[in-house]
Amino acid sequence: MEAFNQARDGSRAEIRVVADVGNSRIKLAVMRATAAALPELDKRHDLDSHGFACDELEDWLMTAAPAEATVCIASVYDAAAARLEAAADVGQEAAVGVDEAVQRV
Repeated sequence: MEAFNQARDGSRAEIRVVADVGNSRIKLAVMRATAAALPELDKRHDLDSHGFACDELEDWLMTAAPAEATVCIASVYDAAAARLEAAADVGQEAAVGVDEAVQRV
């Protein structure tokens, strides 16, 4: 939990975005550190697994995680997870602020 509460340089908390990619929808949220043992999920958003628009993902990221963020993806639907990864990579190139390491779990 310590690494989550403090950035690598010790200045501020990192932003972590989690994505649960299911067969019908992608559930997105920002993890927020708390005093409790587990972080809270905040700024939730759903996308359609079969045809989400990259613009919708980018718009949500710009408001939910406007600074650099690490994205962690868990999936039971590999094709949708690959599209989400590609969209996050494109967003990163467009300075959306997604960290270089999109992590799949």
